[in-house]
Amino acid sequence: MFEISMAILTSMWFWFVTTSFFLCAFVITLFKYQNLKSQQISKITLEELSVIWRPKEEKTQRQEVKREKEVETDIQKRKQKEVKSEAEAQKQERKQEEIKSEKRAEKQEASEEKHEQTGEKEPENQTDSGAEEIQGDKKQEKKEVETPDYKHPEITEFYQKYIANTPTCRGNALEVIHELLRLLDEEGDCPSVVQVYGDQEANLDANTFNRLSKVSLLQHSLHVAEEMINSKKSLALIPTSIITALGHDIGKLPKFIEQLYSTGDHPLASMVVLQSIPAFQKLPNHKQILNAVRDHHKAKGEILLNMLKDADQQARRKELGNTTVEDLKPDSNKGQDTKEQEVVQQLLAGGEEEEKRKPELVDISWLDMDLYLEHLKSYINVEIQGKEGVYWFAFSTPNGYVYVQPQLLWNVAKRIANSIGYQTIFAGESDHAYRQNVLFSIVQALRKRGCIAEGLIKKDFFGAHFVVEKKDGKELKAFYTPFHAHVFAKHVSELEKAKKGVLKDIVKVRPNYKGVKDNGIL
Repeated sequence: MFEISMAILTSMWFWFVTTSFFLCAFVITLFKYQNLKSQQISKITLEELSVIWRPKEEKTQRQEVKREKEVETDIQKRKQKEVKSEAEAQKQERKQEEIKSEKRAEKQEASEEKHEQTGEKEPENQTDSGAEEIQGDKKQEKKEVETPDYKHPEITEFYQKYIANTPTCRGNALEVIHELLRLLDEEGDCPSVVQVYGDQEANLDANTFNRLSKVSLLQHSLHVAEEMINSKKSLALIPTSIITALGHDIGKLPKFIEQLYSTGDHPLASMVVLQSIPAFQKLPNHKQILNAVRDHHKAKGEILLNMLKDADQQARRKELGNTTVEDLKPDSNKGQDTKEQEVVQQLLAGGEEEEKRKPELVDISWLDMDLYLEHLKSYINVEIQGKEGVYWFAFSTPNGYVYVQPQLLWNVAKRIANSIGYQTIFAGESDHAYRQNVLFSIVQALRKRGCIAEGLIKKDFFGAHFVVEKKDGKELKAFYTPFHAHVFAKHVSELEKAKKGVLKDIVKVRPNYKGVKDNGIL
């Protein structure tokens, strides 16, 4: 009975387990099915899809923009090449036209010479041999202007070379140029330097003045104009350069002599003449031109002024190089008394201009200092008799100093420069700043040799103001460069022996500027 009961229980337990297993499997399967059924399928819209493809579209667009820019760049390069080619073609065309014009001129001259030699008259209705070419060059005819009739061939040549074929020389600028050339054509044969009291050129020594007087004002004006044009090869600057050059000395013409004497300075007289030309006032840069004309003998400044100064100096160098010079001996100054006396009077007036600016060092390697000092020595204690009295360039004092006027330093430097063919120094005749630079450089070189009396002169100057006292109580104020006497003689007594007349009346020399104490220097 027990065994039967155990068998029944075992069967029931096995059935229960099997049924539970299948029931669980069924429940799990049903749960999964319900979950799967409730799940919705997500959809992708067109906008969302476009986002996926957008980077690819942007990349394509960037590539297209890049290609467009490359195309535009190529087009611009081609246009630039076309413009350059066109400009070169026009340049070549102009050259060909110039050559044709020259050939026509040569043919015309040859024809005229032939008629002159045969005595035949050229038919009035005869046309130029290049008439057909002229008709074919209408553009060139528009650019050219008719050359006025001038009695000076050099003006005609200058006009045809620099004005007739220059498109910027038109309008008011051309009117001013015509007027200036007319004035120079009428009276430009006068000397290019003037001897008027107070004028910058009153400081020129007799030799230089005589040499430059051989150059006419017309020649000098054209020389300066050519130098200015060649220094800045720009079509836009040609009319301004020509007007400035032709007008910078126009006040020296004889017809304006009254104006020159009233102003006492030819740059100011030239300004008045320029302002009297109606078309000149209409020029947009007329003030710059006036400033350049006014200051062309002073320190450098604006670009136009610098151009004029450089051109004027270069022209003077060439003009002085083309003339002869007499190398005067020390005792031949008697022939220059009037001119030198004016210089001495200006020096005795105080020499303030020498201290208005600090000079600069320039190259003086060409100057033999031993020879220079030897020349200076020949002037010490030498009296020069002039029409208005006695004057001197250098004198010694018993306490071992020699006082030399800057004019003598300059004259000796020029004499040596001329003897070796160094013409650059003559620019200082018209350029006071350059002359100061040369004198300063010479004195600085002499300082290094121990020649200059350091205690009597400021470091940055080549001279100083002194008061010369005489026995009669009179005082003379002058600008000197002080030397040590031992530079010229072993003993100062050797120099003192040469003193005569007025020089013996000097009893005392004392500084006349701030920074140096009056120690009773003789």
